[in-house]
Amino acid sequence: MIKKAKPLPFLVKNLIAIGIIVLLGFAFLFLAARWLETTEHQYAEERFNDVSTRYVLRVTGDVKRFIDDVEQLATFFSLSEKVTRFEFEHFAKSNLIKHRGIQAFEYVQFVKHEDLESFLETAREQYPDFSLTEKTSDGSLIPLQLNRQVYYPILYAYPYQENDEVIGYDPYRAEARQEALERAIRTNSTTVTSRMELHQHPGKSAALVFAPAYRYAKETNQVNIIGVSEGVFVLEDLISETSSELARFGLSLTINDVTDGGNTLLLEHHSRGQSQVDTDNAFTIDRKFELGGRVWNLTITGNVEEFYLPLSNARYSLMLLVMLLTIFLFYFMYLVFVLYRNNKVLLESKGELRKNISELESSRNQLVYQANHDFLTDLENRFALDKFLNELISQGGGAKHIACLLDIDKFNLVNDSFGHEAGNFVLKQFAKIIHTNIGAKDHAYRLSADEFLIVFDQANLESAFKVIHNILMTVHDTVFDWTEMHISIDASAGMATIGSDTLGPSEVLSELASARTIAKEKGGNRIHVFDKSDPESIHFHQQVLWVNRINKALDEDRFALRTQTIKDLNGDGDLKEVLVVMLDEHGGMIPPIEFIPAAERFNIMPQVDNWVVNRVLEYLEANSQASDYLWCINLSGVSLNSEEFRESLVEQISENQELAQYMVFEITETAAINNYELVKEFIDSLNRFGCKFALDDFGSGMSSYGYLRNIPVDFIKVDGSFIKQILENDYDQTIVKSICEISVQLGIKTIAEFVENEQVLNKIKEMGFDYGQGYHIDKPKLI
Repeated sequence: MIKKAKPLPFLVKNLIAIGIIVLLGFAFLFLAARWLETTEHQYAEERFNDVSTRYVLRVTGDVKRFIDDVEQLATFFSLSEKVTRFEFEHFAKSNLIKHRGIQAFEYVQFVKHEDLESFLETAREQYPDFSLTEKTSDGSLIPLQLNRQVYYPILYAYPYQENDEVIGYDPYRAEARQEALERAIRTNSTTVTSRMELHQHPGKSAALVFAPAYRYAKETNQVNIIGVSEGVFVLEDLISETSSELARFGLSLTINDVTDGGNTLLLEHHSRGQSQVDTDNAFTIDRKFELGGRVWNLTITGNVEEFYLPLSNARYSLMLLVMLLTIFLFYFMYLVFVLYRNNKVLLESKGELRKNISELESSRNQLVYQANHDFLTDLENRFALDKFLNELISQGGGAKHIACLLDIDKFNLVNDSFGHEAGNFVLKQFAKIIHTNIGAKDHAYRLSADEFLIVFDQANLESAFKVIHNILMTVHDTVFDWTEMHISIDASAGMATIGSDTLGPSEVLSELASARTIAKEKGGNRIHVFDKSDPESIHFHQQVLWVNRINKALDEDRFALRTQTIKDLNGDGDLKEVLVVMLDEHGGMIPPIEFIPAAERFNIMPQVDNWVVNRVLEYLEANSQASDYLWCINLSGVSLNSEEFRESLVEQISENQELAQYMVFEITETAAINNYELVKEFIDSLNRFGCKFALDDFGSGMSSYGYLRNIPVDFIKVDGSFIKQILENDYDQTIVKSICEISVQLGIKTIAEFVENEQVLNKIKEMGFDYGQGYHIDKPKLI
């Protein structure tokens, strides 16, 4: 009989799992150890690079600061008519204290043979035994043979006690000195010698720095060399201040001169008394830098172990701890897996789940409501309106709906006079009046601060008009009591029909805005119904559409400038009038007559005029030939009424004062008379920068004669209606003649517009006009 095998007990199964987990843990630990070792090595290398780089910067900085001092000494001689021994030693002493490795400062005088006697006489005033010397091959000093064209004697040296024997020494024939000295004079730059040994410091590496000094000679109008400042430094002494930093990390430093591919050892320093570093277990960094035409290479070497973290030797203990934690973690994961496999994970209760779903549904509904309603008035908002209008228009059919846009007249005065809390109170009461008067199926919306919109459901225009009329009357008759204040308001309304031919929400809102604005312009507290067959509504609606086009063109920089010559009839100098055009999306030009009326009506003209002024200033700055003309720029009366525009224009001109003299601002006669004091103050504010002014369309109102004497303009542009008929109309001739005579008395230049033929040109010359403008003279051209 065959016995069935018994299943392995649970403990055996767990032991197998634990064994697998332990093996995985050791594999993980091995990888972790390798990662830890690599990370430590990278950190040590980064630390070494950081320490070495800082040390290199410090050493090179010390050398460069010393070179700067040598150059300053040369500058001192260049700028001084005469430098005495006392002045030199005072300068050298103050700089020598700063540098431990600096041995001496010297000054080598450049002496021509013909000036030698006077030089020796001057030098012996400070050094009685002064004489020129040179060195023999064994280093002893002998008198210099005076058979050269130029001599380079050392005139000053500090410290004097250690360097008194070099006074008068001419180092020109010393090979290393000669090469660096000649290079300094030839290249007019600071130079450094190759390695030298000083008899005061045998066995140590020294280098000399030469910086040429020049002085301007008035007699020849030339800059001549007068001498060379010289500095002497010893590398071993230079790094002595920083040797403790090398010793701290056990670093070795080697400096080699590698100029022109050479490799001359200048300095080798091993800290902690070691003779060398084990390069197989060391970090190395090389840095080259240029000093006065020579290239030095600094090599720093350090043992790897010096840069490990102090606690890194405990990494194996850390690895053991990680191993134990890994085993525990994997075993814990195994138990979780067993529990999950045996369906011991707790299930959420169905009641709790239903409760959560209900709360989520309630929160969603609340968010939807808030997204579609105005928080202040609890009316629906613009988002809800757009959605409703899209649905309404997409349904089509023959049904018509009536929409009305309401706006509180001068609502900003409520906020300014009573405060924003009072304004919010009025808005709430206004919304309640709307809600009280409309039907249950009608929709009311708040679009912005004081804009409200109603869509009537299946109402005709007459019944909807009555509802809006009742709302306006109720608002007019109601006194809103806010604390102890009594607030009265009015409102204006624009109505339009939503029908099967309506293209979209934007069309509805545009028609409503047009009707509402017409109602406001007619005095407010009234209703205007948009009628597509009414010329006033159509014209206004077209202007409303222009608003978006103009703003978009401003955003996209789709404007251009044209200029027309204003001819000087006396031959002194022409003017240029700047004319702005708008460009459509395809680059076609739109004349100003099409968009300027809308820009002025809806207060966009200040932005257009500001654009024009900016472009003219840019053009004047970029084109030097533009200064041959004065540039006439038209300013709209709407812009002149804008304080922000006036301040901006004054600021622009003050920042470009050198261009102000070429600018002439044209102001219409009507704008000048209607804003007399404002215009006069504005002209005065720009006259001080050199701007000029012209009075445009002059003569259209006879009252202008009385103002002309007090408005400081430079030019008068006679209204074109007089010039057109000047050949046939005696009355026009009389008016124009009187304008010219008055202008002459006031010292104002006159400009005739609309010069369309040669006969008119001859006539205005005969009448004494200073300038002429028109298509017969020049047609506008793009710039």
